Amino acid sequence: MQEVNQRRLRYFYNVVVSGSIRGAAEVLNTAPSVITRQLRLLEQELGVKLFERDVSGSKPTEAAQFLLDYWHSSRVLIEILEERIEETQELKRGRVFVALSEGFLDDFVDNVLMRFNRDFPKIELAVNVLSVGEIVEQVASDIVHIGIVFNPPNTPHIKPFLHANVPIRLFASTEHPLAKSKGPVTVAEALRYPIATMPHIFGLGRLTELLAESERTSANVVFTSNSARSIAHFIRNGTAVSFLGSRHVVAEFGDTTLAAIEVKHPLLEGNYANVVARAERTPTKAMSTLIDYIARYSEIFGAP
Repeated sequence: MQEVNQRRLRYFYNVVVSGSIRGAAEVLNTAPSVITRQLRLLEQELGVKLFERDVSGSKPTEAAQFLLDYWHSSRVLIEILEERIEETQELKRGRVFVALSEGFLDDFVDNVLMRFNRDFPKIELAVNVLSVGEIVEQVASDIVHIGIVFNPPNTPHIKPFLHANVPIRLFASTEHPLAKSKGPVTVAEALRYPIATMPHIFGLGRLTELLAESERTSANVVFTSNSARSIAHFIRNGTAVSFLGSRHVVAEFGDTTLAAIEVKHPLLEGNYANVVARAERTPTKAMSTLIDYIARYSEIFGAP
């Protein structure tokens, strides 16, 4: 087999990611015909067909999946080479891309990222707030290096490095009837009131759905948002309640504006925040150092 042409491999990767030749052409700012020609040459070099056309665009073949794995591995090796060269200069160059759930943003920025940036100002950092599914997908696809995620699904494509228990409570206005309860309330009692929650693609949104299913009922959802902060604002002066992580609320309001109500249910036990990376990836020096900073300085993952 001939040596794989890296330029053609780049065209191939962008077609896979965008799902079509036209989409890849827009990303690369080139003509679709150029990409088509280069893909044809790449198929000739490898002696295999890489894409099948269907109504949704260009669908990768099994051989294309193997080539995609090669692309990921080669990019990782290049990153490792670049950073190992720079390790003797104490991380004076590098990059780390992070995707996380909103509830972890304040802790990460205030306690970890600012300190990391101060100590290693030459390291480029990028942070995106995404849903659980999006975080897992981007970590597994090597779009981001590190994910900080609530209750990620079990998948062989990601590897956990750190985890921490995340208490889930029912939050309501301090004037809400449930806030006057002298002890824990039941899920059934909570679901008698209007619910504010996240879309089901977010961990807390899916958890709310599962709680309702466990009671063989449905939640009366009156407000949906992908922002835990907006949910907390919504329930602060109303009759709605919401299942949220304690840190979502404490970070925004402190401990006085909303009441945290304990609810006894198995689904509310054992919820975890996880720091994850792609399973097949060897962490770069910058990645390892940032994960170490999370373990040392994060209020969620760090030592008490």
